[in-house]
Amino acid sequence: GAGGLGAGGRRSRGGLARAKATADAAATPSRAMGRTYLIVVAAFFGSLNVIMRYLYAMPGPPSASVLSVVRNFLILICFVPMLLSRAQPGLKDAQSPGFYKAAFEMAIWNLGAQGALTVGLLFTDATRASFLTQTSVVLTPLVSLFAGEKVVRAVWFACMLSLVGVVLLTLSGSPAGMTAVAGGLNLGDLICLTGALSWSIYIFRIGKITRFGFDMSKVQACKNIFLTLFYLLWLAGDAFRVGLGNVQSLWAGWGSPLAWTLIAASAIFPGIVADLFQAKGQKAVSASESNIIMSSEPLWTALLCLIFLSETMGLMSWIGGGLILLAALLASLSS
Repeated sequence: GAGGLGAGGRRSRGGLARAKATADAAATPSRAMGRTYLIVVAAFFGSLNVIMRYLYAMPGPPSASVLSVVRNFLILICFVPMLLSRAQPGLKDAQSPGFYKAAFEMAIWNLGAQGALTVGLLFTDATRASFLTQTSVVLTPLVSLFAGEKVVRAVWFACMLSLVGVVLLTLSGSPAGMTAVAGGLNLGDLICLTGALSWSIYIFRIGKITRFGFDMSKVQACKNIFLTLFYLLWLAGDAFRVGLGNVQSLWAGWGSPLAWTLIAASAIFPGIVADLFQAKGQKAVSASESNIIMSSEPLWTALLCLIFLSETMGLMSWIGGGLILLAALLASLSS
C-alpha cells in the first residue's frame, strides 16, 4: 500500500510538472510574436523623445521640472500596488537591510538619465537625442572597466566606432536655431550625452544590486517614490526661481487636454506597456537578438519626428548616427 501511494505520488508530481511545463509553453509567445512585441517596444521607446519635443513646441509648454513631476506621478500610481504586495518567495522585502539605500541609489542615477534627457530635448532635435543616448550601450562596459572588471576587445572597437559617430554628428553642425557650444554639439547634445553616462551607471549598478536578493519590483516601486520626491524638489526650485506669484508660467498651457493626453501617453506606452511587452518578447527571443531589435529605437524616433515634427537630419548626421547604432549593436553582441 505504501509503495503504491509512493508511486502514485511520483506520478502525480510528474503530472503536475508536465502540466506546469505545458502551461509555461502556452504562456510563452512564438518567436515571431516575441519579435513583434520587441519591435513595438522599440517604437514606443522611440516615441518618448518625440512626445516631449511635441509638448515643448505647444503654446505655453510645461517646464522640464513640471513635465517630469506629472509624468512620474502617473508612473508611480502603477507601481504602488507592487510596493504594497507581498515580496516574492525567497526574495528580500523593504524590511531588509540595504533595501532603501539600493532604491535611493537607483533613483539618483535614474534622475540623472531621465532628467538629462528631459532637459536636453529643450535644446536639440529628438532624433539626435535618440542616437546620442544609444552611446549608453558603449559607455556601460567602460563603467565596468572603471570598476575593475574586464572589457573584451570588441567593446573597445565599439567605443572607438561610437566616438567616430559622435564626431561626425559634430561635423554635421547643430540643428537650425540651436547654438553649438562644443564643436558642432549644442547644449542639448551635451546634456543627452551626460544622461547616457548616468544611464550606463544605472545599468551597471542595477546588475550589482540584483545580486543582493531583493524583490526588484519592490525596489523599482520604492525607487519611483524617491524619484518623484527629487522631481518635486526640482519643481520647488523652479517655483522659487520664477517667484510664487508667477508659478503658472512653468506651465501656462496646463489646461490643454492634448498636453495631458500626451503626458499620459508618455507614461503609459514608453513606460508601463513597453516594460510588459519587453518581458513577454524576451521569453521567446534571445538577449542578443532582443538588443538588436530594440536598438532600432533611433530609427523609429526619426520616422516619428518626420511625421509629427517635420524634423530631418543631413547625410553626415545619418552616417554619424548609424555608426553609433552599429557600435551599440557590437557592444551588445560582445557583452
